[in-house]
Amino acid sequence: FVTKYTAKLNSDYVHPYIILIDDRPIGMIQYYWFSKAPIGDESYGRYNDPHMVGLDIVIGDPEYVGKGYGSHALRAFIEQILKPNPLIKRLFINPDAGNKAAICAYEKAGFRVVREVTTEKGKELEMMMDLCD
Repeated sequence: FVTKYTAKLNSDYVHPYIILIDDRPIGMIQYYWFSKAPIGDESYGRYNDPHMVGLDIVIGDPEYVGKGYGSHALRAFIEQILKPNPLIKRLFINPDAGNKAAICAYEKAGFRVVREVTTEKGKELEMMMDLCD
């Protein structure tokens, strides 16, 4: 685990951020460039779009789970970090198909379901959002 993620943090395609509430770390959010991800990494090679980034978000502090902090962090991240970057035109996120709370939060943020896929992790939804110029 540590080796896998340390290598990604030292790459030029993953950009991680810590989610803070009153200077307390409660989770993380990151974006990664599909076009720069190594083959075999979770790059979903069928999407060969140099302007698309994938997102990952987790609220790890149980005190803050299920209270809207993830939704708020996602919307703020999109507005403050992703939209200002002129190279980013499309966002991708792939929640577990059974994670209704996450799916609802992503839909509220503007993501739409593209399709359901089965991976080694189980059933996931591929969701996308196009950023307007």
